Formats: sequence, C-alpha cells, structure tokens
Amino acid sequence: MRWSIVNLEYIKNVDGTTNVIKNAHWWCQTEVGGYIGYCWGNQQLDITNPSGFTDYTDVTEEQVIGWVKSAMGEEQVNAIENYTGLMATKNDPMNNRGLGLPWQS
Repeated sequence: MRWSIVNLEYIKNVDGTTNVIKNAHWWCQTEVGGYIGYCWGNQQLDITNPSGFTDYTDVTEEQVIGWVKSAMGEEQVNAIENYTGLMATKNDPMNNRGLGLPWQS
C-alpha cells in the first residue's frame, strides 16, 4: 500500500506566514499481482495557527501524508486502506491498469 500526495493548495499569506498549505490532494494505492486498488481525494487542513507551520519549501511528502491521515482520523484511514486492498484482490481485469499522463513521461 502506498499513499502519495498529487497536489497541494496553499494560501499565499495567513497573518504574515506565506504559502500555508490548506488542501492536500492524495492518492492511496495497493497492488496485488498486477491488479491495482486505489482511492483518491482531498483533505482540508487546519490552518488556524500558522505560526507553528513548516516553511513551504521544507515540507516533505511524508509530512503531508501524516497531516492528511491525522486530519482524517484512524477510522477513515483504515477504511480507505481496506477498500484499496479489497479492490486489488478482486482480480478484476478492469483493475489491471497503468497510471500516468502521456505528456509527463
């Protein structure tokens, strides 16, 4: 199972703190025998106290994944991970997919 962040939205200035990440677009994927189970979405992040935020240029994908999972809560994270696992093990030919954009090879 792999979580990734596919895009971030940020507020350019919040009380003097610049580029405060507000919304993370995520992807969760499980692969079993060439079949892919996946789920994607976006998660709004709490920006009520930007003084403790990591500088935008220093943020890592792992850090944002942690923020996303924390904002979702354990129950929702488990539901997403279970769903992708079940989807991958159905051996449905429609789930034997490739991912990407032809202009980003």
